[in-house]
Amino acid sequence: MRDRHDERIRGQARLVAAWLDELRYEPHEDSQQPEFSRAIVIVQNESNEPIYRVVIRIGLGVSGSFVRHPDVLGPHEGRILSILLPGSLRAEPAPDVMFFDRAGVTWIRDGHTGKLSQVDKIDDILAFQRADPGAYPSVDAHPILRLVVSPEDHRGLRRQQ
Repeated sequence: MRDRHDERIRGQARLVAAWLDELRYEPHEDSQQPEFSRAIVIVQNESNEPIYRVVIRIGLGVSGSFVRHPDVLGPHEGRILSILLPGSLRAEPAPDVMFFDRAGVTWIRDGHTGKLSQVDKIDDILAFQRADPGAYPSVDAHPILRLVVSPEDHRGLRRQQ
């Protein structure tokens, strides 16, 4: 009985995921940051209902956390996001995704484990949505986070299936 109840609650959420599609290295003419990485991330909603307030986050420890806000994904809609990261990464990034389902329940899918968790605390929701400068003293001092991200880059491109 409990399994059926859990499945009903998670039914839409289990059909939402984000993953790293490609990682590119790009040279840059800057003595502080000679190379950047560009993560191409896919976020996909395979459910029959829209998901809301979608946020993608790539956490890189002392290098910071990088966030995009695709906002709403319709039924069976995917987006392609391009996220600039520091060069020479120690490990392949794994994007986490947070979203609200049709019932207003907030979910986070961990990019490393795939684990889907319901989020109840507003502080956790707010923290997930913020870029973090890591070891840098502020976002303005971070070589990437200080760059302006356009609304189009936050939303991403629609994925053709």
